Amino acid sequence: MPAAAERETFEETGIRITAQRLAYIDELIEASGRMVKFWYLADYVSGEIDTHANPATEEAIIDAGWFARDNLPAGHVFPAILRDAFWNELASGFPAPKKLPLLRSIF
Repeated sequence: MPAAAERETFEETGIRITAQRLAYIDELIEASGRMVKFWYLADYVSGEIDTHANPATEEAIIDAGWFARDNLPAGHVFPAILRDAFWNELASGFPAPKKLPLLRSIF
């Protein structure tokens, strides 16, 4: 799965990463069923964020950027745990992946 995370990141954003460790498993309910997302800690390798890079027209990234903890934008941040517990887990080294609570997809 790390190779898939690296490939998808490049296809959808235009940046290259090296996936390091699985951090979160995120299961969402949507009208068509359930979706599972796997969130990885990764190292930036190269490239510039391009919100138009994603070839899937039904999956539009509107805005993307690099943000410090105290400068996260208002509105939706994915996964939402980036607003709080992520930073403690990052400091502890993510000893094991965490399953996030089941939520309804907002899209």
